[in-house]
Formats: sequence, structure tokens, C-alpha cells
Amino acid sequence: MKRSLMVLLAGASLVGPATAIAQQGGMGANKMDEKQMGAEKSAAGAKPDESKKHVSEIDLYLRDAMNNTKVLYTTTQLTPGKLDATIEREDLGNIDRAISSALTHVSHVKSMPEARVSDTAKVDSLQKNLTQARNLLGQIRTAVKSDSRDQVASLSSQLYARLKDADDDLSSIADKINLTRVDRITIPERQPVGGHEDTGATPQQQPQEQQPAQPKSNY
Repeated sequence: MKRSLMVLLAGASLVGPATAIAQQGGMGANKMDEKQMGAEKSAAGAKPDESKKHVSEIDLYLRDAMNNTKVLYTTTQLTPGKLDATIEREDLGNIDRAISSALTHVSHVKSMPEARVSDTAKVDSLQKNLTQARNLLGQIRTAVKSDSRDQVASLSSQLYARLKDADDDLSSIADKINLTRVDRITIPERQPVGGHEDTGATPQQQPQEQQPAQPKSNY
């Protein structure tokens, strides 16, 4: 009997620590699960800026297309020159590339969940106006080949009107996502380098720290 009792007591002493360790392990796992869930909630609650990135790119390319259209129209109002057709083709190439790039980012805004904006109607209108503007480029190229300055001017005016409509759509989208338009972005002209103000001096010209004077030796 005594021997059986001792065996039972020994078994109980072994089960006790094992149970405590298992309980501690379970508590640690629960804490890890809670920490992971908290991180996931924080990530889900964060507002991604993907839409701002793509809308900013649209703004950049749209502004480029509008500026080139202004130059194209201005060329038709100046005294004719032998390189006018070359300059006009260059402007048209710039406009085509800019509109195509803008439309690429419009498609990203429409297809990528993290880049979508709430005002889908304005995005559709923006895409429509950009597409109509690009469709006018073929007619303008034909007018350039036929050396019809008046027709190039008239079509350039129509092109700018379509781009301006697209710009109005973009302004509405930018306001709703709290985006600063490209022409209103300000960048500091000088930034501290390595945490210190840039004085413009080369490393050799930078003042060196004064070393403490060494006592003179009498030996």
C-alpha cells in the first residue's frame, strides 16, 4: 500500500509542472494572437495613399498635354517658318504620350482596389474626355501634313477644350481625396544634410573641432 501511494504521489508531482507549463504556453499563444489581431486591425484601419499617387501622375501628364497644346496653338499664330511642321509634330508626339500615360493611370484607379476613389462618375468622365482628346490628334496630324495653319489652330483649340474638361474632372477628384495639385506643391529649396544645415562649403572647408591644448613636456 505504501509503495502504491508513493507512486501515485510521484505521478501527481510530475503532472503538476507539466500542466502549469502547458497553461503558460497557452497564455503566451493567446497574447501572440491578440497582438497579431491588433496589428491586422491597424493595417486595415490605415488609409492607403495609392489613389493619391495615381491621381498625381494623371495630374502631371494632363498638365504636360495642356502645355504642349498651348505651344502647338501658339505656333499657328506666329509668322510661318520652314520648321513649323517639325515643331508641330514634336508637340503632337508629346501630347499623345502624355494623354496615353494619363489614361494608363486612370485604368489603375479604376481596376486596383487600393487605388479606387469614391467618385467613380468623375473618373469615368475624366477617362471619356481624355479619350476624346486623343482621338483629335489624328485630325491635327492630317492638318499639319496639308500645311493648313487655320485648321491646326481650330483643332488645337478643340483639343484644349477637351483637356480642360478633363482637368475640371480631375480637380473634383483631387478635392475629394484631399490631394494637392502639382502646380500647388511647394518643396523647400534647401534641406539639412545629415542633420546639419548645408553651408555650401566642401568637407575640407568645414570648420574642425578645436582640440584641447596638450601640456608641454619638460623632458
